[in-house]
Amino acid sequence: MKRVIAMTLVLMLVFSLSGCGLPSMDELCGTWEMKLRQKTDTAETMLGNMEFYPEEIALIDTESLDFVMIVEFNADKTYRYAVDVESTKVCIREFYADAIAALYEGRESLTDTYGKEILNMTQDEFEQAYAEMFSMESIDVLLDYFVENCVDYGVLAENFKKGTFRLLANSILLTADGSTTEEKMEFKIDGDTLTLIYIDGEEVYTRQK
Repeated sequence: MKRVIAMTLVLMLVFSLSGCGLPSMDELCGTWEMKLRQKTDTAETMLGNMEFYPEEIALIDTESLDFVMIVEFNADKTYRYAVDVESTKVCIREFYADAIAALYEGRESLTDTYGKEILNMTQDEFEQAYAEMFSMESIDVLLDYFVENCVDYGVLAENFKKGTFRLLANSILLTADGSTTEEKMEFKIDGDTLTLIYIDGEEVYTRQK
């Protein structure tokens, strides 16, 4: 009798542990987003595309540009990785606004380019003068121009991966469209945070509102 009771307790423990802590399909399904820091040369190219001078680029933090990536897991067991274009535009606007603020802070090194009068300008005056150099009526209009013209959003929107997935314990197995090979990664969900764990690192996403 004791053996039966002991075996019953062991089985109950095994079954309780097997279901403990493993994310469910319902928890995983939805859209998750992550800010992905871009390489310095990407930021420098985007500044160059908008005619920033080398001496200006040298003053700007080119390691502060983010794109927003999303991953969608659907109830029909399909997935999609993509760039969230609209959220990325917000990040790009912040990057250019910070860039112009950096020019103001480092304006002493720009007097050969713009004249010594910039040393006596307030930040608002500097931003207005900078906008007028691009024939824009205000800094906000200039930032909008930068955002819309610095990168080909059509190419970004097409840069995605999709396919099907299945869950195996605490792992996701992805099969991209056109492929027969499964890519395996571990994952964990903590509230509105999804962590995808690869062999060489991890990505942390938050659930998109």
